[in-house]
Amino acid sequence: MQKLTIYLAVLLFCVSMGVSAQQPEAMNVHKTTGEVTSTSLVSIEHITFADDVLVLTTSEGTFNLPLEMVDYIAFGEKSVSTNVENVDATALRISLVDNTIAVESDYAINALYLVDMTGKMLESQKLSAVTEANVVLPNSGVYVLFLETSQGYVAHKIIMN
Repeated sequence: MQKLTIYLAVLLFCVSMGVSAQQPEAMNVHKTTGEVTSTSLVSIEHITFADDVLVLTTSEGTFNLPLEMVDYIAFGEKSVSTNVENVDATALRISLVDNTIAVESDYAINALYLVDMTGKMLESQKLSAVTEANVVLPNSGVYVLFLETSQGYVAHKIIMN
């Protein structure tokens, strides 16, 4: 679960930064030992996992970081926690009716992103701290819905037959 959370958090951050002029130049992996592994975002070729190891492949080489050693990931001034313990699952209600995802939240929703299994972003909505949102799915498939709430990030897998 931690592996999926880290991957989705990194993907969500990269997606949310998009073409922003304030995009940070480096990704810093803060370890539980206090050490920091830093790499330029431009040099990142891909991020994968081998068992419980974060494998970060860059133009400078490959970093293998055991997940139990990753405390959090920071991008410039922003950080992405490796857990979402502060987001209560019962505070979010996500339902699929026909081809529409309906989201209701006890927390303020600041943004939502819909990504297909190839990593292509299908929907990106910046919201003004709303508690309800809808997203229409284009067709059958498996999707990941990322929500940026006032309490943290949440990823939810959606399967539409």
